[in-house]
Amino acid sequence: MGRVASDHPSVDTVRGRIERSRTGRPKLVVDAPLPTEPVRIVVEGTERYASPSVEGTDDDATATIRGLYAGPEAARDPSGHENHLAAWCDRHDLDAGRAVLLDVLDADFRYGLRAPGNRIVYDDYAGPDDSLRSIAEDVDRD
Repeated sequence: MGRVASDHPSVDTVRGRIERSRTGRPKLVVDAPLPTEPVRIVVEGTERYASPSVEGTDDDATATIRGLYAGPEAARDPSGHENHLAAWCDRHDLDAGRAVLLDVLDADFRYGLRAPGNRIVYDDYAGPDDSLRSIAEDVDRD
């Protein structure tokens, strides 16, 4: 398995920001389209899962991530599961209004989250091929 740095030319980075939800918990808002199915988000070397909600269309899309969870099932139904986003924000002193960076490691599948100014080296990961992705989508629909 190889490694890829956040500043490598193959890694696209989109800016996001931390906002507060109505309950006071942090949420990540990104002005870019993201899938609404659970995606992997690497945070400090650990893969977490999120189910983004998306508003708008491709050129004007805004994605909101309300939490980072240990597995895809928890991302789909977070009740009773630990949300790791708040702890990450606390560790990096990221309060509402602060910028964050979302690295696109494998579009529609795997991303990396980091605080501005931090350079991260990610383990390179080949996402599922199209046939496996199709099977997973079929299972999710059933």
